[in-house]
Amino acid sequence: MSNHKTDNSSLRTKVAFRLNRLPIQDKITVLDCYHGSGACWRNINLHSVSKIQIHGLDIEDKDSFVLLGDNRKVLPGLNLSRYDVIDVDSYGVPYDVLSEIFAYDGDINATIFYTFCQTHMRQMPKGMLLELGYTDAMYQKSPTLVSKGGHDKFLHWLANNGVTRVEYIKLPGSRTRVYGCFRIGELQKADLSESVS
Repeated sequence: MSNHKTDNSSLRTKVAFRLNRLPIQDKITVLDCYHGSGACWRNINLHSVSKIQIHGLDIEDKDSFVLLGDNRKVLPGLNLSRYDVIDVDSYGVPYDVLSEIFAYDGDINATIFYTFCQTHMRQMPKGMLLELGYTDAMYQKSPTLVSKGGHDKFLHWLANNGVTRVEYIKLPGSRTRVYGCFRIGELQKADLSESVS
């Protein structure tokens, strides 16, 4: 099995998933944390009725206007409250980046899009498992075993960070790739009040 990382695999599915879940407003500001060549949001922009302003962030220069840097180091210095959408379409499990977003000292009212894919030997991030109550000894003894049901564990971790509703689809033909989204901040509270009434 190939472990090759492919930018924008299943591009059509990613674009459709995001288009159908964008905030309904005239102007949307997006922080794309794994911008790459910008193909995903460029295609969304072509089909959206909203005017979308994209701020790209990536560690590599791929012929697209992008702020270069490791997003885990850059995110703490950004004003995340200015974004309507934050996209964390990573090659693996976006634990580090989401941890930075959840730790942000300010108000964020945004839709978060994510890609979840257990890649490296199908292991979950150790930090996430420790936060979920697994011990270091358990992880050391069998990291693959404690990583089983990875997306369910990821959903539990999101819930522990205050996320109450997640929409996601599992990619056909893939056992571990999931595209999802959730809201944080006032948008999430609004969702809850709507579901209660």
